[in-house]
Amino acid sequence: MKKYLLLLVMFIATIGYIAGLYGFFHNLNFIFHEITITPWLILRGMFPLAWGVMALLTFVMAEYVYRQRFRNEPHFRLKRIIWSKNLCFIGIVVVLIARLIITSRLIGGQSSTLSSKEMIQLYLTMAAIGIAVVIFIRQQYTKIKYQRELRRYEKVSILNGERRYTMMVIETNQDTICTGFVYGEMNVNDTVCLHCSDKGDIDAKIIEIICNDKSVTSARNQTVTIKLDHSCKGFLQKNSIISSIQYDANPTIVENPGLSGVLREYGKFFEDQEYIGTLVYEICMSEYYLIKYTSEKEEDERFMSVRLNIDPSKDVLVLFTDWDALLRYSNILEEDNLQLEVRNIKECFHLIPAKYDSIVINPFGPKSFIITKEFMRYIQEVPGYDELFKD
Repeated sequence: MKKYLLLLVMFIATIGYIAGLYGFFHNLNFIFHEITITPWLILRGMFPLAWGVMALLTFVMAEYVYRQRFRNEPHFRLKRIIWSKNLCFIGIVVVLIARLIITSRLIGGQSSTLSSKEMIQLYLTMAAIGIAVVIFIRQQYTKIKYQRELRRYEKVSILNGERRYTMMVIETNQDTICTGFVYGEMNVNDTVCLHCSDKGDIDAKIIEIICNDKSVTSARNQTVTIKLDHSCKGFLQKNSIISSIQYDANPTIVENPGLSGVLREYGKFFEDQEYIGTLVYEICMSEYYLIKYTSEKEEDERFMSVRLNIDPSKDVLVLFTDWDALLRYSNILEEDNLQLEVRNIKECFHLIPAKYDSIVINPFGPKSFIITKEFMRYIQEVPGYDELFKD
């Protein structure tokens, strides 16, 4: 919807530019009057056209910057990333407001009485600005709507209000003390879920947080050492995940705190075989949201895919680990003819040979991960792979 409103703004603005040029050539009236053509007169006549060119250049600049900044990131076909859309939007609004102000001053300097053509130009520009305001208000309303929707689901699965965070254990020398990097905000006295890949989940409580050799009450997006209070000895191990997210708080909501926490650290430990083993296990044991576009013909049904800038000719199947990752797709609540499906990784692998080249998990964040065909075969060849999916 926002795309069409933007096109409408550009259409109305273009009409204004054409009207301005028409007024210029009409006022020249070469045939019936002798007038002196000055550079200033020509400049004023070409002024509307200049704003039209600037608006077009705004789109070109936004697309160029986007391609340069995110050329190695997943992106949707025929869709701009949201900040690029906003850049175009802001550029159009600035052009329209500047044109309104300058045109008003030019006309005001000519005469106290405005002609019908001059009034039309002003009205068209003001109408375009009004539509831009409507777009902005609608965008903010949609953003608030997303946030409310996310909070409604998070209240069920998050232990400490709305603070979603994960931490992978990097070092541990006791059953209750461990070190890692916390993604999100962690507080003392928080109730957390301690997840160990081969042992399951238990509840624990944060007793102390140490950061830079100092005891603190809160930590956010930094390396910390924490002391936990829990009942199971020998449970806390390297690559365990400490999270505020409950895995099975609601059977209708998919949450994978183990996989989300492990994926966060891929850039640091991708050469660690123990870490890779944990990652493979979490990928296999997780369930995922898929967006399915429905159709009257069953053979036309397809799942949401993206294309990578590094190889734009191939479709990549999109998986989401949880509702937080799903809502990072800004158009999720605006798309028509779609439904959500929940599948395990083996079922997702079966979709690849038909239409897709590979898989991307959480392409919009918080941490995206691409499962190539080579890594897919590696997972399928792991001993015990088939047994993980037996009922």
